[in-house]
Amino acid sequence: MAEYVEVETARTLPGLRLVLTAGAPGAPWTEAAKGIFEVKKIPFVRVAQRPGVTDAALREWTGHANAPIALYDDERPVPAGWKSCIWPSVCRPRRA
Repeated sequence: MAEYVEVETARTLPGLRLVLTAGAPGAPWTEAAKGIFEVKKIPFVRVAQRPGVTDAALREWTGHANAPIALYDDERPVPAGWKSCIWPSVCRPRRA
């Protein structure tokens, strides 16, 4: 089983963090977002979002309480949803 980090830990990490619904196997948007990065072999850290739980730290960090959400380095996330998750995998320009 894949390991998830808590929001407070994820905020301190560099690179791509993907907020996913933890503890709910088969959540469609979570599985789709995860699958995109796994198929493209793009490394990411799984950040736990728990269904039915209000997470003030997640809302403060991302502006959202749902998943999936993709965050890269110190950038603010784009609006939540599957489109925000595929953006880094297909459209983000490489940094020099």
